[in-house]
Amino acid sequence: MLLERPWDRVKSPVTIPEPLNADQIGQMAAVDFAVLLRDHLVPREPAGGGRRQWERLWDLLAADDRLADRAFDVLDEFLDAAEAALESGELDSHQQSRARKFTRFCEDGWKRLQVDSDRPLGWAGRAAANFSPPARKVLQQLVDAIDTHRREVTAGGVPSAEDRQLWSALRAVDLDPEGARGRRRRE
Repeated sequence: MLLERPWDRVKSPVTIPEPLNADQIGQMAAVDFAVLLRDHLVPREPAGGGRRQWERLWDLLAADDRLADRAFDVLDEFLDAAEAALESGELDSHQQSRARKFTRFCEDGWKRLQVDSDRPLGWAGRAAANFSPPARKVLQQLVDAIDTHRREVTAGGVPSAEDRQLWSALRAVDLDPEGARGRRRRE
């Protein structure tokens, strides 16, 4: 077990690394990674920079297959531990309440990790991890418009140099839906 009683209240949560990147998170020791997840199952701030950093952490975890798999494993262990403690009958009423709440937080974390093809840029994986949800909506509209333009032009004739330049912009920023088919998972 990575953490004993992960549902206990955290008095001093670890900070989310800054700058946040997949390699750094991926190199964390198993216990440190579990602590990071436990301490940030829910946002510590309802809005502002702390909330945005929390969203970026979960977006990064969901966008990187290796990190998502690792996070799923940790959450699975957390859920098993909480459920076993609840079934054991050894927790007092306050601890039971805390363990049940923790279970809901873990289930919410699980949902955040699942790539949703309906979520703006959900198919883009890691390339979209650092964009805020409102930015993703705008970018998804632009990407869809460019992709539609490409399909219509290529279906009806020969693309111009300007067309090719526009389409290459999608590849340059790694937001080309044509290249994303292999990245779709857990839909």
